[in-house]
Amino acid sequence: MPCSERDQCPDVLESDGEETASEAAAAQVREPKLSRPAYLSFTLSIVAIGLWVNQGTPAPLVAVLAIAFGVWGRVAIRRSQGRLSGRFFASSGLWSGILHLILIVPYVALGNAGFA
Repeated sequence: MPCSERDQCPDVLESDGEETASEAAAAQVREPKLSRPAYLSFTLSIVAIGLWVNQGTPAPLVAVLAIAFGVWGRVAIRRSQGRLSGRFFASSGLWSGILHLILIVPYVALGNAGFA
């Protein structure tokens, strides 16, 4: 038997087709998306370290790309006004790439001197 009154049917929504203010605000709030350059920076820094550890070959080009994408990611996140996330990924990729380049100098210098 169908209900004709709202008071008699508790499972009928109270809405008249109008959204309340909290529902409208909840619809506008979106979770920030992960910045692709930030994620790529982090991934490239892991690849650079992995190549060096597994192959014994430093990868300065990959490290430079990690640094570039890290800077790009941090700038994009800062300018996005909360629409992008991933600052940790961008910073980690950036600093790992810088550390990789710093460590290449003694590695190459000692390698050329016959110590490696």
